[in-house]
Amino acid sequence: MAEATGPLNISLEESVPFVTILTITGVTSIAANLLIVGITCKNSQRRKVHDLFTLHSSLVDLLTASVVVPFWILSTIHSRTNFVGDIYCKVSATLGLVELLAPAMFLMLVATSRHCSVIDKMAFPRIFSDFRSNLMAVIVWLFSFFDQYSSPYCMVSFSGDPLSPRFGD
Repeated sequence: MAEATGPLNISLEESVPFVTILTITGVTSIAANLLIVGITCKNSQRRKVHDLFTLHSSLVDLLTASVVVPFWILSTIHSRTNFVGDIYCKVSATLGLVELLAPAMFLMLVATSRHCSVIDKMAFPRIFSDFRSNLMAVIVWLFSFFDQYSSPYCMVSFSGDPLSPRFGD
C-alpha cells in the first residue's frame, strides 16, 4: 500500500475513488445548475420572485462547483494545496464558506416568498416587489462575502497543517 501523502493524508489507492466521486459530483453539479440557469433565463417573461432566488442559488452552486471542486481534485492529485500558488487556495476557501451561507439564505427567501404568495396575497406585492427582490438578492451576496472576513478560514495560507490556518501572506 502506498504511503499517505497530501493535505487529505490518503494513499494513492484511496485517492482514485475520491477523485472519481469528486469529478462526477462536479460535472453533475455544473450541468444541473447550467440547466437551471438556462431554463430560468429562457422563461424570464414569466419569472416569479422565487425563481429569482432559485437562480441566484444556482449561480452560487455553479461558482462553487467551478472553483472549489477542481481545487479538491487537484490537491488530491498533486498531494498539496498550494499547487498553483496561495491565491487559488485562498479563493477556494472563501468560496467554500460562501457556499455554506448563501444557498441557505436564498432557500429561506424562496420559502418566504412562496409562503407570502399563498398566505397573504395582499402583502406579497409590497414585500416582494421587483426592486425589493433584487435588493434582497444583492444583500445576500454581499452579506455572504463580507461575513467571510470574520471567519478564521477566509483568505488563509495552508502552509503546514491545513487544520491550523495562519493569516497573512
